[in-house]
This record gives sequence, C-alpha cells and structure tokens, in this order.
Amino acid sequence: MQGSSAHRQRGIALIEVLVGMAILAIVLISAMRALSSDTDTQQAVSVRSLALISADNTLNQMYMQNSWPEVGTRTIPCQQGHVALICEQKVSNSANPNFKRIDITVYMDDGAPTESRTKLAWLTALLPNIRGGNF
Repeated sequence: MQGSSAHRQRGIALIEVLVGMAILAIVLISAMRALSSDTDTQQAVSVRSLALISADNTLNQMYMQNSWPEVGTRTIPCQQGHVALICEQKVSNSANPNFKRIDITVYMDDGAPTESRTKLAWLTALLPNIRGGNF
C-alpha cells in the first residue's frame, strides 16, 4: 500500500506541473498579444506624426512661394522619410479677400482611390496675400 500512495503522489505532482505549464502558456500568449498590439500602435503613431510633418512642410512651402494660389484641389506626393504619402491641397476663398483658406489632407500612397483612404493628418490655415492688390 505504501508504494501505491507514493505513486499516486507522483501522479498528482505531474498533473500540478501540467496545469502550471498551461497557466504559464496562457500568460505568455497574453503578454505576446499585448506587445504586438503596442508595437502596432507605436507604428501607427509614427506614421501619423510623419504625415503631420508632411502637411506642415507643404503649408510652409506654400507660404515661402509668395504666390497667390488658384482656388481648387490638387494632389501631390509628399513622401516623408521612408513613408510614401500623398498631400491633397484644397484652396478656397475666405470671408476676407486678402486671405485664402488652405486645407491639406495627408493620405498613405497605397494606390487606393482617395475616397477609400484613411486620413492620416489634416491641417487648415489661412494664406495671406502678401503681394497685395491681386484679388
């Protein structure tokens, strides 16, 4: 009888080890998912930051050109770092004829139609007519 009791205790120990390993596996899988989600979030934040930099650069370029842009929409590539982006510039009149409203929207350049793309960043500003008199 003594031998069967020792055998039973070894069996219980084996089951305890297997249950412990299963719990450890579940914890490790959860940790991997959390790290993966965090990595995806960090990459999305990085791409959106680059898109905002592109929008700001596009707006600053318009300021530096000292030109009075025509009303309308145009799309230009605005790659930032290793990320291929597209900047859509919408120029419209404002309530004050000495200013034009500039809306810059940045999308990922993935070949999809503009309507189905996700906005990564957008920027709105007023562009003054510093040349004066040309309305």
